[in-house]
Formats: sequence, structure tokens, C-alpha cells
Amino acid sequence: MNLDEIQSLLKEAITNPLKFNNEDNPSEVTGLYRYRIILEELRRLGIESKTIGDFSLFLHSYPNSDLSGVDSETMKYILTRSIELRESLVAVSNFISRTFPPLDEDSLRIRLPDGNGFQDLEKYTGAFKIAFTVPLRHPQIDGTIQILRGEPGSVWLVVKVLGIGKMAYKLINDICWSGAVIWRKVLDNKMVAQEVRSYELQNDYQEMLLNAQKKLIDKLVNTEASGIITRNRIKADPEYRSQLAKSIMAMHELFIKGAEVQPSLKEADKAPEKFPDLKHLQSVESRIKAIPEQAEGAEKPRLTKVKSTVAPKIKKSPKQ
Repeated sequence: MNLDEIQSLLKEAITNPLKFNNEDNPSEVTGLYRYRIILEELRRLGIESKTIGDFSLFLHSYPNSDLSGVDSETMKYILTRSIELRESLVAVSNFISRTFPPLDEDSLRIRLPDGNGFQDLEKYTGAFKIAFTVPLRHPQIDGTIQILRGEPGSVWLVVKVLGIGKMAYKLINDICWSGAVIWRKVLDNKMVAQEVRSYELQNDYQEMLLNAQKKLIDKLVNTEASGIITRNRIKADPEYRSQLAKSIMAMHELFIKGAEVQPSLKEADKAPEKFPDLKHLQSVESRIKAIPEQAEGAEKPRLTKVKSTVAPKIKKSPKQ
């Protein structure tokens, strides 16, 4: 969880506090359940104080969202604690705002996959170097990545993308998008592969179909790389085209391991480019109008279950 998400939780708790039907003499309160969940999440992230801890534990005694019919002394306690808690949360939110000022539109938040030590961290940052830093070296782009800061929670880095115009930022965005497209295609292929293995086919035929899938992925990666080069009007030699394909595959593998790349702006819709939503991977479509097999006019193969033409092995009947 990054700082924007933490601030969002704080804002929800501050702007949507517990609701009392009568603050002078309350007899009913609503919103307890969601409030308790927010406090538990904030505590899990390390935002802790005596007020937060005490009130969070107190709310565990009341699992329902609404509460009524309890004595007036308990209601007064809940009202007083909720006011104190709101003041604490406002102070935390203000501290974050002062310490971590808003980022500009050329910045990104990058979540590294979870690892067990510095060796894994080095491996993942090396993969991001392949995915981002190398293709940004093209003279038309002249881009670099600057790490601005780290953020709490999982390993999040805030980076600034520098380069000629907006080309560097757009290139990073395209690589992320193509990496997500490849991930979706790989997941689709895994489902087809499981289906193929259920057919009554000889191993040679199964292997032939699975190899065809792998070649299609390779072809799609190269097509995505070509599409990026065309959209960004990059004068690319074969070496750069090959490197860009490696960058897309590196990004795809990072996504599989749990990496994320998000625009820095709180309102993602105002970001210069839309980044793929990995929580809704099926909605991520290629930015290329025709995928390889369609571009060549070939009909996409359909696999249907049919009876095998291979003679079945006849089991010998057990001797009587």
C-alpha cells in the first residue's frame, strides 16, 4: 500500500466518522464495522497511537455495523473516543502531507515484488533496468530514471522519468501496457494448454500444439515491440527492436511476481497515460489493432474436443 492509499484511508475515517443520532444524549451509532476495519488496516501499516489502539480493541466487542440499546455511559465513551481519534488521524494526515509533498505528472510509483533479502531486491531492480533504463537510452528519447524516495508498506519506489518531451514517460507506459498484454495472453494459453492435455492426442501432437503457443507468444512480443516503435516514431535498428522485446518480457515477468507501476497523481485519470489495471487484467487489450495471426489474415485456430484418430490401446483382459 502506498502513501496515496494510506491517505485515502485516513480521509475516509476523517470525513466519514461514526454517526450518532444525538450527540447530546446519543442512543444509537452507525458505521462501527467499517470504522473498525479502517483502524485495523492503519495499525497494520504501522500508524499506531494509544487512542487508535484502545478504540480499535474496544470496537472488537461490537462486531455489527450499528449499535443501539446500550447504556448512555458506553455511548458517551464511544462519542468522546471518536472525537479524540479524529483529531489524531487529522494530525497523521497533515504530517504525511507536509513530509511527502505531491508528486508531478512525470513521476511513477513502482512496487517491487516481495522478496526474502537483498539478493532478491538486486534481481528485481535489475529486471526493471532491462525493462525501463536500457530502452530509454535511445538518442531520440535520451531518458533517465531518478529514484526520489521509498514509501512504507511493501517495497515502493517513487521515481521521476526524465527525457526529451514526454517520450520517455510514454515509452515506459507502453512497455508496462505491452507487458500486461503478454501476461494476459500467457494466462489464456495456460488455460488452453490444460484443455489440450485433456484431449486424446498422442504426446507428439500435444507437444506440437504447445510449441505453437510459445511461438505465438514470441511473435506477439515482437509485434508489441514494433507497435511501440511505430507509435513513438522511433528510428530503431534490429538491436534496439530486440532489446525492446526483452524489456516487454522483463516487465511481464515482473508483473507475474507481483510488481506494480502506477502514476503518481492521486487522480489517475489526469495522468498523461493510462497504466494497466492488473486487478482487471482481462480488460487490458493490445494497443495494436491486429494481433499477429489476424494481421496475416489467418483465422485464429479453434480447438474442439474430438474423438482421437489414434487407435486406442487395448487392455488385455485378466486371465480367468
